[in-house]
Amino acid sequence: MPTLTRAFAASALVLASLNAVDAQDRSACDGIYCAQGKAASDYASELTPLMVDPSKTWEEVKGRNVLVIKYYRPDGTFVSTRTWPQTQYMKATGALPGRIAFAGAGTPTIVLHGLTPCTRPGSFDYKGERFSCATLWQDRLGAQLFATQAIMCRAYVDQIGKAIEEATCIRQTSGFGPDRSVGGVVIEDQLAGSGIVSLARDAQGRVLRPDLAQEAERGAAILKGATQ
Repeated sequence: MPTLTRAFAASALVLASLNAVDAQDRSACDGIYCAQGKAASDYASELTPLMVDPSKTWEEVKGRNVLVIKYYRPDGTFVSTRTWPQTQYMKATGALPGRIAFAGAGTPTIVLHGLTPCTRPGSFDYKGERFSCATLWQDRLGAQLFATQAIMCRAYVDQIGKAIEEATCIRQTSGFGPDRSVGGVVIEDQLAGSGIVSLARDAQGRVLRPDLAQEAERGAAILKGATQ
């Protein structure tokens, strides 16, 4: 093979590796939306490079954090990454359930794809406080967003540039105690698994997040037992 041809071939291999889908078992995924099939610690390699300072806890970085969105084509091929540094913790928006607001300039609002508030009518007691399904979602989403140095989301390329982008998101966790270690938790798994949210459906009645079906079923039972 001529030297120039070999060089082009080598460059193509490098480019392919850079654009490869993140190494994970995607057999249970629906597009880019995947239930948390890995232990929290397995996300460390993805999340550690995104942290403001991996040697410090979330208390020590004093609210500094980063939002990273990885974009994919419909076939799951990785396209690009965009990063927005933040100086304040992300917050659940007050007006519309399920949306994540950021303080950094130019940062899009994130809406967690395919989720809707739980279906219990009216207000109810949940762990000693009074909520509706909408306010409970916002309260627990806010708890997920606090105390993290990084949130990594995945979205399709058609979301790039939108003021509100639909995505699936993982939050970085620092662990607890002297042997704490970096890990990550899929935010939607946490919300669906505790019954805080229901799964939205399309016009034909199909669930938009079949990857979360088992978690949502377990969560509905948990919410029923925890509310009055």
